[in-house]
Amino acid sequence: MSGDEGNSTQTASGREAPMDLDQPTRSEAEVIRVGRVMYDRGLTSGNDGNISVRLDDDSVLITATGVCKGRLHPASLLVVSVSSGQVIDGAMSPSSETNIHLATYRSRPDVRAIIHAHSPFLTALAITGTPFPADVLPEVVFTLGQVPTTRPAVQRTQDYLDSVVSGLGAGQAVILDHHGAMTVGVTLEEALLTLERIEHVAHVYWIARSLGPVQHLSAQVVEQLAQRRNHQASA
Repeated sequence: MSGDEGNSTQTASGREAPMDLDQPTRSEAEVIRVGRVMYDRGLTSGNDGNISVRLDDDSVLITATGVCKGRLHPASLLVVSVSSGQVIDGAMSPSSETNIHLATYRSRPDVRAIIHAHSPFLTALAITGTPFPADVLPEVVFTLGQVPTTRPAVQRTQDYLDSVVSGLGAGQAVILDHHGAMTVGVTLEEALLTLERIEHVAHVYWIARSLGPVQHLSAQVVEQLAQRRNHQASA
């Protein structure tokens, strides 16, 4: 995350604290910025979705329930315990989807930021049962590989949380059955770029299907690109 957005100091617990009530912390400023980008680019509407960033091993900063991601302010954000799910700081109520973020943070210590969005083209894939077209654009094969869809499960249940965690696996993105998509990263900017990339692919795929049969990359090309991706990751 950007280190020059907002002014902050450290509390005794190691979490950021604003230097004054009018200045958001760096993490707050970054969540607010990403929410505005998502809203302006049509990746979210109304109060859909959630944005979170890890503050330390057991706390995350996350958007509260019922807030528009394009009009966030520090009071729209909560600090929540990863282990207990309890609100540590903030006056608003947590979203019912907070548990999706917490379950992901518990299973993926490498993840520092999460975005859940109901972006229109990815959501269209989710509600039609259309697999993500990972083999149509070479740059997607090289950077992301497959983007799976979670198995059907009733939202707000443990079975649903398990489906999200297992669906994401060790990847960077997952399409949520009938429920948009979720991307993760070391920073919020990384998670945002992944969301923008996969939404763009879904959009291009929709346009291509309207023009005629889609020409998928050959299995040989996909394998070569995947090998290059794996080599780069291990370098």
